[in-house]
Amino acid sequence: MKKIHFRITSALLFAFMIGLSACNKDDNEAGTWTQMNTNLQSEVRSLQFVSDDVGYAKVIGFGGWGFKLTKTTDGGLSWIDIPFPVNQDEYPVLDFSFQNADTGYVILPDHLRTTFDGGASWDSVYIDDLVPLQLIATSAGKVYFTAIGLDNVIKLFETEDHFQTWSHLYDFPDGIVGEYKYLSTDNAAFFAFNNWEGQKAYLFKVYNDVVDELYFPAPAENKPTRVFITALFFNNKDAGFFVLSESDNTGRSNIIYKTVDFSGYETMASIPDGTAGGQCLYFKTTTDGWVGTGNGQIYKVSGSKLSLEFQNIQEHTVVCFSHANSGSNLYFGGTGGTMGKYILNF
Repeated sequence: MKKIHFRITSALLFAFMIGLSACNKDDNEAGTWTQMNTNLQSEVRSLQFVSDDVGYAKVIGFGGWGFKLTKTTDGGLSWIDIPFPVNQDEYPVLDFSFQNADTGYVILPDHLRTTFDGGASWDSVYIDDLVPLQLIATSAGKVYFTAIGLDNVIKLFETEDHFQTWSHLYDFPDGIVGEYKYLSTDNAAFFAFNNWEGQKAYLFKVYNDVVDELYFPAPAENKPTRVFITALFFNNKDAGFFVLSESDNTGRSNIIYKTVDFSGYETMASIPDGTAGGQCLYFKTTTDGWVGTGNGQIYKVSGSKLSLEFQNIQEHTVVCFSHANSGSNLYFGGTGGTMGKYILNF
């Protein structure tokens, strides 16, 4: 069997670890933000907290273009790099996901790695004729992962034995790009894609190995609209949110939509112009949450209303939120030259 070797480069991101801080306030009131120092001086692209103490982050790494994995065990105050027994100039971290503080998975160019001791040691997994792209490790023991095959089609697989074996679940449509992922608290996995040539957005739910697609109407033929998903969040398998961006020769709109049970979607709120769109979402309830924008703002979402809750004085992009299922803190990471951390106690 032929092994596929690949190398992916990514845009450089100056980032900071952030959370929110608020004290004894109503959900509809603005938060009070308190900055905390952290030793993380690398540029963050994605993060996952498995508890209020233990978290992992993919940060800018070797050669100025690749990514490495770093870990905290004290709630983000201090971070240590997780080494791999390979040259990470050539083998940067492409994606990662942890089931708990100890068991996790990492995609490197050419292969995957698994750990059962929080990154102290790793086992290698090689998958013939597939290029792994992204993965979601559920707390129930299953791992869903996407990979591109020799036919250039992105496929969905699942494994229940730490990649000793895996099974094919689904073939995604041709021509999709811009993959986003999310895992809800009840272990439903969500994948979003965009099709630039077909001008269509795709959103898929995977639950108990059944794949459902949310249908989006195609733009009118006489209106050259581009439609794409830029962020998503799901409270559970039946309720979630996503940002849908539409643009044509008259301008661009960024709207938060809500879907229930994948039977359709409804407009929730419009993100203000000049914010560079919604880059990430987190919802505490089915009506109240936050949206991070492309120029460093965080808006509180209360039903159909948005209120500015945080504004960074420099140009930043709020990239990702993270909240452990059993935790009380919310963190976010973003681009920019400032390093900080804020915590919102739920």
